[in-house]
Amino acid sequence: MGTITNLQGGKLRLERVKAETVVLHRTRPGWSYVHHASVAHFAGRFHAIWSNGRTHEDDVSQRVMRASSSDGLSWTRPRPLAGPVRGRRRELTLTAGGMHPVTGGRSGTKLVAYLGVWEWSESQKLLPDRRAAVGEHVGTTLWATWSRTGRRWSRPVDLGVRCVPNHGPQATSSGRLIIAGALMFPWTDDATGLGGWRTAGLYPDDLDFEYFDDSQGFPRAVRATEGRLPWLCEGSLFETGDGRLHMLLRSQTGFLWESVSRDDGLTWSQPSETRFTDECSKFHFGRLPDGRWYCVSNPDRDRQYHDGRRSPLVLAVSEDGVDFSTGYIVRGGEEDWPPQRISGVYKGLGFQYPHTMVHGRWLYVIYSVMKEDVAVSRVRLADI
Repeated sequence: MGTITNLQGGKLRLERVKAETVVLHRTRPGWSYVHHASVAHFAGRFHAIWSNGRTHEDDVSQRVMRASSSDGLSWTRPRPLAGPVRGRRRELTLTAGGMHPVTGGRSGTKLVAYLGVWEWSESQKLLPDRRAAVGEHVGTTLWATWSRTGRRWSRPVDLGVRCVPNHGPQATSSGRLIIAGALMFPWTDDATGLGGWRTAGLYPDDLDFEYFDDSQGFPRAVRATEGRLPWLCEGSLFETGDGRLHMLLRSQTGFLWESVSRDDGLTWSQPSETRFTDECSKFHFGRLPDGRWYCVSNPDRDRQYHDGRRSPLVLAVSEDGVDFSTGYIVRGGEEDWPPQRISGVYKGLGFQYPHTMVHGRWLYVIYSVMKEDVAVSRVRLADI
């Protein structure tokens, strides 16, 4: 395979695709931050989860919300899935980590939801300019909760994995489940996703400290390599017909980076820069029913996140898993932006952090808007 790209003559070939869009959670003062949304279909309904903070991103007391829908457009009133939860000294920070529908088997049918968890140290505080927070994360771990109906959920259990997922588990062709984190890509052969998790990934084995795969852990690991590993995080995975797993990663170079596994996720290659442009944001890869691959992301690197904007939200499509230069604008353009109602730490502008799924005749994309609303757009597969 060649280098993954979304460039054609230096420019993306973009056209706007017709998308039906709804807002399923509009925040208010008191709980005005949302992010990290994901969507799944289970037991005849769509289910969505997302992170919800009081004001600032990943601050003390962050909880995870849920909602469901019969058609992907009309959603139930959002309600807490978990949190706020008291830690040893403070309320915990919970991050929505995706979902995994389990169909059949010894444990029966259930929907599993994952929560990245940590506690801020008592020294945590906002910087004077209120643009960032300082302090230490304590006790980073992965929780899971499940439901047989999507209505009543179990108490969360600690899976013992020191990882905050970027996306929920994805099954490879062998049936193995892999979580895309920052530098850690946990895997299990337990089809329920509730046990047997083992760690793999790009973080060095020779670190002189215990590695936690969260927003503080991966920068610390990168610094410890003294240039051997670039600043990478927030992976998304897809598999090609030769059995290779391609983990694409966010960077600060204006392009996605790629690490490849040839042994079903046990080991991963040294990452290298692709020619797939990226505006330093989260993205999601998947595969269409006709065999084509796709990615939903913010690929306009000329905007760069330094100006606080992530737009447009683009669906890029590939026949071979290499050339993603044909794309469609799902949401985008400053003319589409609503006003940001409440300021907060890391509350950047735009349509961002997408997760996707294919169901029936539609591709569904869930994402945050200005980091204070959650929206779903669906695109007819026949229009792609």
